[in-house]
Amino acid sequence: MAASAGIRFVGNVEGRDVFTGEVDVVVCDGFTGNVVLKVAEGLGEMVIALLMDEARRSPVYGAGLLMAKGAFRNVRQQIDYAEYGGAPLLGVDGPCLIAHGRSNSKALRNAMRFAVSYASSGVIHRIGEKILEVMDRGETHHA
Repeated sequence: MAASAGIRFVGNVEGRDVFTGEVDVVVCDGFTGNVVLKVAEGLGEMVIALLMDEARRSPVYGAGLLMAKGAFRNVRQQIDYAEYGGAPLLGVDGPCLIAHGRSNSKALRNAMRFAVSYASSGVIHRIGEKILEVMDRGETHHA
């Protein structure tokens, strides 16, 4: 079914595969997804804190960290939730975004920008059409 729908389904993935880039989308229940996101956030914050502690302990490490400051800033920007503002919640009748519980003004501003783009993109309609197309071909599986 997945191939005929234009999807490259790779099957079940391990937790270590979530961030490798091997897959673009991981589907799970909301509780599991939230745990994965919170653990990833906490791990990132811990790594940054450990690097800062090490930089304070040694002038050489501090200088190295200072020289790599631009690279760290770029990485932080790529993974900062505030840069995106929100993520689509699929499975509801219409476009819906979820923002981080600790969203600041930057995150909310970016969430509103994304919401406008997301709502006008027609992605919800296209997903519905694709589901109907697959169902019309009789490719649904019942448990």
